[in-house]
Amino acid sequence: MTPGPWSRALRGWIFPRWRPALAFGSVTAWPQEIPTTLDSPFPTAAEIFRFLFQVPQWIQIAGAVAAVVVGLWGARWAWRRRKEILGWIASRSPRWQMAALIAVALGVSAMTWAGAKTWDYTQHSNDFCSGCHVMESAFSRFDESGHGALECHDCHQQPVAASVRQLALWVLERPEEIGAHAPVSDDICVGCHIVEDPDSTWAQIGGTAGHRVHMESDSTDLAETACVTCHALEVHRFVPGTQTCGQAGCHSEDATAIVLGNMATAETTFHCVACHQFQADV
Repeated sequence: MTPGPWSRALRGWIFPRWRPALAFGSVTAWPQEIPTTLDSPFPTAAEIFRFLFQVPQWIQIAGAVAAVVVGLWGARWAWRRRKEILGWIASRSPRWQMAALIAVALGVSAMTWAGAKTWDYTQHSNDFCSGCHVMESAFSRFDESGHGALECHDCHQQPVAASVRQLALWVLERPEEIGAHAPVSDDICVGCHIVEDPDSTWAQIGGTAGHRVHMESDSTDLAETACVTCHALEVHRFVPGTQTCGQAGCHSEDATAIVLGNMATAETTFHCVACHQFQADV
């Protein structure tokens, strides 16, 4: 029986890509590869926050003021009419009341979930901190450093009130440069870098001679020495020990009796650690 036009069309529609080559010179059409992942059409949290940070200042301020005014007006309106509202709810059928209770519970759950996700994002995602365009260069240096796998708040630990203040200052002032903020104390650094075993994977402090000379000395000249004094003169650029001596002006003649002399100039290719075994075990 010869297939009719409808059966041929149906077969061609169902098996268009697996049809074998029937004539010389024809090309077999192979199945197209199906992607294993699909990109969401919705913006990510980072994109949303970055957009909100970059909208015109007057829109941000007007939006915040409008939200506060509407919220206060709504709360005042509901409070003044609470008896009427409660009486109206009590007059509804039990089925309606149950549906309303479920709706309220779902709404509260959704707001709680959204609040928790927002808190987690702002406290643990580096995308939030890098949302301001003025942080691009500083964050790039951080991302390329040995600390790039850490979260911003692993080192920059401050009260929530201080973070809110910084956010408000960003909206009100729109600075073109990021000044010193959330200073990193030695306690933060030693939380990762002080260990008992000097052969550990982490760069050492407590197990090496040079660090103990600088950090555990009774000298008044070293009383103000901090980890960032030597290792973080430039924002988010943590230089190794072979590049730190003298860069903070610590070994100048007017600062200490231990001067670098010619070691601080281009007259020699030697570095301090060529003779002083800074990372020697103790």
